[in-house]
Amino acid sequence: MKTMSKAFKIGAGSTISIMIAYALGLDYAVSAGIITILSLQDTKKETIIVVLKRIGAFALSVTIAAIVFPITSFSVWGFGIYCLIFSGICLVIGFKESIPVNAVLATHFLLDARMTITAIGNEAYLMLIGAGIGIIFNLFIASNVGQIRRKQREIEHCLRALLFQMADDIVIFLESPILEDKYTELKYHVESGVRYAKQNKNNSLFQESEYFLRYMEMRLEQLDILKEIMDKIKSLHSKVDQSYETSDLIRKIANSLSESQNSRGLLLQLEELHEKFKEDPLPVTRDEFETRAILYSLLMNLRLFLIVKRRFADALTREQIQKYWEQGPEEKQQDTKTGIE
Repeated sequence: MKTMSKAFKIGAGSTISIMIAYALGLDYAVSAGIITILSLQDTKKETIIVVLKRIGAFALSVTIAAIVFPITSFSVWGFGIYCLIFSGICLVIGFKESIPVNAVLATHFLLDARMTITAIGNEAYLMLIGAGIGIIFNLFIASNVGQIRRKQREIEHCLRALLFQMADDIVIFLESPILEDKYTELKYHVESGVRYAKQNKNNSLFQESEYFLRYMEMRLEQLDILKEIMDKIKSLHSKVDQSYETSDLIRKIANSLSESQNSRGLLLQLEELHEKFKEDPLPVTRDEFETRAILYSLLMNLRLFLIVKRRFADALTREQIQKYWEQGPEEKQQDTKTGIE
């Protein structure tokens, strides 16, 4: 669907640009269509940035051409000197994507063997028409909020399944790849979610767009912590009374994974369990000592896991909470169906 949408924009946008250029009686009118094609990027912000760079580079290109071409009698080697100077400056200042378009426009001066105000104006109109149509067509990129919302549900489903599996493995010691498989699935969804959120941010010109990116970055940070917890669970070879208490806490965390669930209550429960571990009788055997040490360290990881969520919640503005957490069921359903914020 996305591929067909871009193909439509390329076909329709380039055609309209050429038609406008012909209607205005511009020379080399087809170049406007090429500029439109090269101006269409994957996101709105990328398109605008590229267009602004090309317009700035156009002024630089005209200045260099106005100096070099007359001196070299509009010769081929003069064009080579122009390309050397122009491309060198563009590469240094980060305007790499502006080189092809402006070089093509410069060839028109070379072919006409003249650089009059009229000729420069002709090329400026071609640039503005091609770039302008590119921007207009890219303003109609559909919102991917529906995709992000679905991805959030997938992430929370996988995260819950992984935590329940961790809770089981602490007391059962399953020698199977289930834990690793669940982690791999979660990692895939989180990384996909980060890509979707970045795309949404780059397509949101005038509306708040930080929430989904912060949410996905929060889950990405938690993913690293879960990896450490998983490695510690794999190192367990026996169970003690504290194993069951830790397992129960993980289950409580798994049941409180909604994006709008704050972690303050769970942090208090974790601190209480942490204090209880300190007051418990000292381990008797080496095996018990090693197991309790791993569980104690695991609690510290769980604490960090919850703190990451709390930091995310505390950083939200009142407007974000109202928009994303206090939204009514009908509005959420609309978001999922249409992908419109």
